[in-house]
Amino acid sequence: MRFKKSGVEGIIRDVLLPWYNSYRFFILNANRYETITGHKFVPVDIVKEFKNGTFKNYLDQWLVCNTDNLIMNVRKEMNEFKLYSVVPKILTFLEDMTNWYIKLNRSRLKGELNDDNDWLYALTVLYNANLVLSKLMAAYAPFLSEHTYQNLKRCLEEDKYSESVHFNMIPNNLFYGSNDKELENKVEGILRAVNRMREIIELTRKLRVTHKLSNSKPLSKLVILHDDEI
Repeated sequence: MRFKKSGVEGIIRDVLLPWYNSYRFFILNANRYETITGHKFVPVDIVKEFKNGTFKNYLDQWLVCNTDNLIMNVRKEMNEFKLYSVVPKILTFLEDMTNWYIKLNRSRLKGELNDDNDWLYALTVLYNANLVLSKLMAAYAPFLSEHTYQNLKRCLEEDKYSESVHFNMIPNNLFYGSNDKELENKVEGILRAVNRMREIIELTRKLRVTHKLSNSKPLSKLVILHDDEI
């Protein structure tokens, strides 16, 4: 195979840097959480809190569901030996996590809303996404996966982590394949709702460009058409 430097630069730009930046952003704010609250950051039980409805923030629910959906897709492609299909799915997830979840939740993740419980939930969701990524990317970026995993595992109890990321199997799904149709329908509904929100935001941005309106200029109203009219 012909080696291309541009291909390596593309992977660094599109995959490794966004992933590392999201990991670094989590570390900075987890340390900030511990300094301000005086409590060690310990992630909450995502499955328990999700089923109990404790995750009130809709974007928290979305990233939890999106992470679980990524696990399902990666397991499916790996089982069929379609290794070339895995990275595009991870790229899409990185876009979701960095350009949507983190940007829309920056104040919460920094603890600027003065609600320690809400801060803990937001950090837990971002922590879970980065921990899953370190395991899913182990076969593709072994050194960076090991680096992030060694730091992230410090938040877990001793019996819940391995010495190396490479001793882990691909994570199991939290919701998909649970034989709980009501739960799976809830997950699918959340994914559809946020995807719909993103479509509206992206269409609005295109309209602003068409009509030469600044993104900072407030709109007097926004009319949402039916699906077949968009």
